Amino acid sequence: AWLSSLMRVGPSLLPISAGGREMPFALVWPQAAYLHFGVKRVWSLGEYTQWADLCAALCALGVQVQLNPYGKGKMPTADLYQKNDLVFTDYDGVHGGKSKHAMPPADKTWLLDTFGTDGTVLEHKFWGRIRPLTDYPLNRFLTLIPGFSTRNTFLGAATVAGRTEDFAAAQLPHRSWQCVLWSKVHPWLNTSLGWPAYHQNLLREYSKYCKVIATIDKQDTYGTERILQSCCPEVDVRSVQSPAAFRELLQASAVYVGVGEPLIAPSCFEALSAGTHVIQPRFPEPRTVPNKPITQKWTSQHPFLEQVPEPFAYTVDPEDLKALGGTFRKLRMAFDSVYGKGAVALNTTLRNFYATGEYPGREVYSTEGFLQRVAHIVNSTRSLGPEDWEWERQDHPQLLPSRAFPAKADG
Repeated sequence: AWLSSLMRVGPSLLPISAGGREMPFALVWPQAAYLHFGVKRVWSLGEYTQWADLCAALCALGVQVQLNPYGKGKMPTADLYQKNDLVFTDYDGVHGGKSKHAMPPADKTWLLDTFGTDGTVLEHKFWGRIRPLTDYPLNRFLTLIPGFSTRNTFLGAATVAGRTEDFAAAQLPHRSWQCVLWSKVHPWLNTSLGWPAYHQNLLREYSKYCKVIATIDKQDTYGTERILQSCCPEVDVRSVQSPAAFRELLQASAVYVGVGEPLIAPSCFEALSAGTHVIQPRFPEPRTVPNKPITQKWTSQHPFLEQVPEPFAYTVDPEDLKALGGTFRKLRMAFDSVYGKGAVALNTTLRNFYATGEYPGREVYSTEGFLQRVAHIVNSTRSLGPEDWEWERQDHPQLLPSRAFPAKADG
């Protein structure tokens, strides 16, 4: 899929040779992922996806990738940094490097930072905008969502296209009127833990309109299987599927349903690329993500979905159950116009969506779009200058390194 995408976007993306070598060298060090392996960390699956996509894209572009090995105390040395033209790591990589007196070199380094760092959290000891973190300007932080934060660089994730148009024109994939539940763990369905009731109310309401299938980690530390059986016994609970089996399940279903958590997980775009509608709730009140280096408020489970129009994706009010019923009626009408008995499939837009996974904005989370962004990152890696800290010089200049300021003219 990656090489096919590269052929479609053209060879102009290929990186510029570096340091006299034919192709640049990149060191990839996902230290936070190494520290938190396992689906019991709710956010981790999205981060693993980003790291895997980044490595695949770099290799497709011809970059020589070295993955720093997993293991306690196995941190890159200054000599290893010297041998590479680019470094990709995260907050844990910076702090780990500091502890070993071998910081990732700022001129070469990009930091994967799922939620974003907008420069408004200053004093936090882990991700506050204090030294040495201010050695890395905000535009070197790579985020999962476009626009969060606008001072960072959007990396995103990649989803493979459903089927080619030529193949899809011959036959639609078989689908049933059924829903798949977004996420593999669901502590937020347990109101006794302090989560708002709308999470479980939404799932109960979804179950009134279609069969809901949940593919979960049955050994997770939250007791998701027990929680589901308690709050929504009608849900069909299954184990975590292989990637191929999960994609087949998505492509055989009508709707991918979210209950408001986990934030920003990219599987909704995998669903859309499989020709499956997505429903997500808008938060009753916009909220910030606690304990993160950003104060921008979030308005829904995945803010970019708000930009995907109906009938492909729906952002609903979780407290207006009557309106939710109307949304499902619209979805069923759309589905039956192509898959119902006697359907003549005159709605070519919907038929093409079900067949190929084409929807407005798909290029943002496509393999082609991801390749283009990674190529831009590789080709724009350079020595940093004062312009990279322009906004921060106005907001908190006392926290910045000396190189963040223009040199004063002599005399």
